[in-house]
Amino acid sequence: PYPGPVRAVLRNVGDSVRRGETLARVESAESLQTYAIATPIAGVVLDRQTNVGDVTGDTPIFVVGDLSRLQAELNVVTRDAGHVASGQAVMVSGLDGDTVVRARVASVLPTADASSQTLIARVPLPPVTELRPGMAVRGAVVLVERSVAIAVSSDAIQTYEGKQVVFVAAGKDAFEARPVTIGRASKTMTEITGGVKAGEAYVSKNAFLVKAEFGKGSASHEE
Repeated sequence: PYPGPVRAVLRNVGDSVRRGETLARVESAESLQTYAIATPIAGVVLDRQTNVGDVTGDTPIFVVGDLSRLQAELNVVTRDAGHVASGQAVMVSGLDGDTVVRARVASVLPTADASSQTLIARVPLPPVTELRPGMAVRGAVVLVERSVAIAVSSDAIQTYEGKQVVFVAAGKDAFEARPVTIGRASKTMTEITGGVKAGEAYVSKNAFLVKAEFGKGSASHEE
């Protein structure tokens, strides 16, 4: 509201700021008084487009974002449009797959994006430090949910000596190859209908390394 030269810049990109905190000071070209430019929200400075001596105009000189409130925008191809709706559960993950967040679809835009010919599903995310603004993410919409007595990570199931096995803890740094029968499976979890009891510790991540040790005739491996 007070166009004029910038006399002080007090915050930079990446700085955390409180609501009402001064970001810069500008001298009004009309009154020659210096006014504080304060942020209306608490958050993090995402962009700064000013330096001391610049003259302000009608373009923003700072962008402040509240990173505790993130939203994923997922592209839904038209053939899947009938399977995605508001309120549906969705598993949102980074492209590396290490971070998986369960959330719900807030809305699906009624019109398609002209360039990609996809619908946009908006998914508010809980605060997760691993997912940042601008990152590419994937969304897996939950179509059906079923409860099972025992399930293991799908990575835990290995083929050993012609059988499907799970490497179950059998003492300190030791494991046994336990043959299992499997039931239904998703992309990440598999139902176990026999061979493993509820509560038993098993190798999930890097189970193939344990399998390699067994192939060498060793029955011990650190998880």
